[in-house]
Amino acid sequence: MNIQRHENPRSTRTSLQNTEFAEFEALLEKCTSADRSRRPKNAIELRNEAVLAVFRYRLENGERACEIVSPPFEDEKDAQIRIQKEELAKKDRKIAELEIRLNAAENSRNEIEENREIIKKLNEVKLKS
Repeated sequence: MNIQRHENPRSTRTSLQNTEFAEFEALLEKCTSADRSRRPKNAIELRNEAVLAVFRYRLENGERACEIVSPPFEDEKDAQIRIQKEELAKKDRKIAELEIRLNAAENSRNEIEENREIIKKLNEVKLKS
């Protein structure tokens, strides 16, 4: 019932995609197999499973767990927060870009003023000669 409600197209919640869950499903089947020889013997063997190894590798390289696997259910408040964070990030990038352009314009202005001063001094020297 929750899944059906969850799959409502007007819902703000997201569901797990079959492709995302398929690798975990295969691992769960392997771990719960009645055939003992198919199950991982210990935690070290389990952590070498491809799906967990990739997850562990990404964690060790600085990614946060919530960035790797987003929560399967996003309520309306979380969706609004995510959207606002994205908008803030866009605005921050725009501000940084504008600051860079402003600094470049200021540097150009200073360079032009220095060149004018040099030309003015050279003209004065030529007039005196």
